[in-house]
Amino acid sequence: MKLLTKKTLTIWALVISLLVPSLALADHQSYVLSSVPIEIAGHNKVANNGQFVTFAAGQTGTFYLRASLINTTATTCGNQIDWNNLKLVTDDNSNSTSVSATLFRLDLTNPGAGTATAIATVTSSNAAGIHANTVAFNHTFDFCNNAYYVRVTVTRTGTAANVAAYAIQVF
Repeated sequence: MKLLTKKTLTIWALVISLLVPSLALADHQSYVLSSVPIEIAGHNKVANNGQFVTFAAGQTGTFYLRASLINTTATTCGNQIDWNNLKLVTDDNSNSTSVSATLFRLDLTNPGAGTATAIATVTSSNAAGIHANTVAFNHTFDFCNNAYYVRVTVTRTGTAANVAAYAIQVF
């Protein structure tokens, strides 16, 4: 029987941590925006290069991305998640473009109401290069009675302006 080497064990630990978010990311959730669903209304406007999401050539308007949050603490309802920041990573250096991310709570005890409540919104700044903007919030997460998601809104009013949405993080 062949013994596993330290290198092999390290590789397996990395693979498992990537496959099981609750083991690797219990204190935050991060999403590369090129891998989250695009809301159907804006799907024809989007260009995705695998690292970021932007507008397709010649397109203007608005499109939306949506990332669901997952309870990473345990399977029981008694565990509380202590997240209190929402971060957005963008490249947005024009007054003709904007990117914002809003964290929503959807009440599962009254699903017929269909009302989502905004908890926090972070907006990109018109700074050159890839940069992050973070907003702090105060909320007690309750995954037993609510579902949570982040909706990213990307807007461009002129085709000469460039904008890119890279990532979001709740921590």
